Amino acid sequence: MKKLVKEYLNFSKKERIGIIALLLSIGFFFLIPKWYNPVIPAGQPDTALLKLFARPIQYPVPSPADPAAEKKESFAADRPLREFPFDPNSITTGEWADLGIRERTINTIMNYRAKGGQFRRAADLRKIWGMTAADAERLIPFVRIKGNPSTQKGWESGRYKNEYGSSSFKRPELQRPAIAKVDINLATAAEWEALPGIGPVLANRILKYREKLGGFLLVEQVRKTYGISDSLFNAILPYLYIKETIGEQKELQKAVLPGINTATVAAMMNAGITEDIAKAIVVYRKQYGPFKELKELKNIVFINERVFQELSQKLSIQ
Repeated sequence: MKKLVKEYLNFSKKERIGIIALLLSIGFFFLIPKWYNPVIPAGQPDTALLKLFARPIQYPVPSPADPAAEKKESFAADRPLREFPFDPNSITTGEWADLGIRERTINTIMNYRAKGGQFRRAADLRKIWGMTAADAERLIPFVRIKGNPSTQKGWESGRYKNEYGSSSFKRPELQRPAIAKVDINLATAAEWEALPGIGPVLANRILKYREKLGGFLLVEQVRKTYGISDSLFNAILPYLYIKETIGEQKELQKAVLPGINTATVAAMMNAGITEDIAKAIVVYRKQYGPFKELKELKNIVFINERVFQELSQKLSIQ
């Protein structure tokens, strides 16, 4: 043990020289502050900074309200809402405001007219950017476009001014034109367009969809036309009807229900069948040949009795 301690504490000549040099260096740096004490001059205050701190804080005072801005904000708000027959190609901004239209939408209309745009029919109001659907539907019955007989409804160009005055716009008691009911299997494109919310595009889609189905079996099938929302369908529903004689219904049913041996996936989906089942029917038909009766649908694995009962109401054996 003594030998081990002796060997551990034993230093070579080089190690002893290094230890002595290290101790001398430590002592030297320890004594330097006592030998050398430099004089540090006192700092000069920054007068510019002191003046900045001495200045009182000035908080921004809100500027008084701009009368022009207030007037602009209340452009239509300070006007009572009134409805009267008007020509959208000639009425002024003030008259648009009397009708309850926002200023931004009025500017859009005026820019459209300034660039040569013309309203050719009442339904063109729906195309104005910023015009809400509610405002368009509210104002369309009052549109009287000069030179368009379909919007005149017996109002000559000067009659409104003569009867109600050009400067005092009071709402006359007008009766909106009655909307004729349409047979969904016989109505033409023009008859569809006469319904509220139906334009030329939707009318043509309905006709194409009706042709694709071979005729409507139920009024509810009109709802499935692409572009007809639930709200629009509910709006036109009171004006739709279908002939209800038993013989016509049976003949129509044969034409409307897709044939199980000929219908495409898309045709079956239009009849209310899910895409998976429609594809399974087509695959089964290709593998095993035409169906001889509807009951053969049960041979498809995931068609149980409940599903079969639903499909039997939507498919025919053709």
